[in-house]
Amino acid sequence: MLITKTKEIGTRTFSLKCEESLELQGQFLLNLFQTTEADAGLLEDGMKIQVGWSILFVHEIGAGQVQILAPDYATDPFSRTTDDLSATLSVQLAQN
Repeated sequence: MLITKTKEIGTRTFSLKCEESLELQGQFLLNLFQTTEADAGLLEDGMKIQVGWSILFVHEIGAGQVQILAPDYATDPFSRTTDDLSATLSVQLAQN
């Protein structure tokens, strides 16, 4: 079952979707985005952030709402993204 994790980062709400079993990894990723924004400045729409082996995308979906996207490995990771970060988080969990 997919869940949505959210975190207030600055003045915006960041969100991501993942399988319920990956909730802790999702929270870790949101904390990492918070640290990255604190260290590097505002994470803007369209920015790409490398996390481990994967590239994640910052996508503003509305005023104060930011979604984290991943390459869509089920179809075409070079041109498509997905809001389900389960594949990315599963691999990161296995590597740690």
